[in-house]
Amino acid sequence: MGLPWPFAGAGLSFLPKPGRWMARVKYGFGMLIVAFGAYYGYLSFGQFRSQSIWQVRARESAAIADPTRAFAAELSKALEASRVDGRPVFIDFSASWCKNCSAMEHTTFASPTIQQRLAGYHEVRLQTERPNESPAKEILDHFNVIGLPSYVILKPNPSAKFGTSTIGPS
Repeated sequence: MGLPWPFAGAGLSFLPKPGRWMARVKYGFGMLIVAFGAYYGYLSFGQFRSQSIWQVRARESAAIADPTRAFAAELSKALEASRVDGRPVFIDFSASWCKNCSAMEHTTFASPTIQQRLAGYHEVRLQTERPNESPAKEILDHFNVIGLPSYVILKPNPSAKFGTSTIGPS
């Protein structure tokens, strides 16, 4: 274990002596650190800018004030349409901070095959930014959603009488 120490001691004697060149090296490394900081700052600014544009587009309507209220209205419309035309309802639970949700949005749901298959569904989306707080927690608990992203498909029950619950989870 002591074998490297004589070599380290001998190697230190061959290093150049301190002087002006060390100040230049110090400033060079300082500039390198500043350049890396600027680069990562530029990357993070681009990420925040693209997220804010995406969030604004996703929440153009009344969903800005209360996404759960807008979700309830959308779900009600989708359930009524499902009763009429018999197509199932596809519910997408996600969040802007969820990396898997973002990956699904940009890869799986962007696929033409998946878009074609989802055309046979009434789609409803709830973006829950705080899933452990009310009222989002109650909605997620109602659908037994444990984590994000989660998807629920509700199929209409054609044998049920009108006026009763004709939609059930699949």
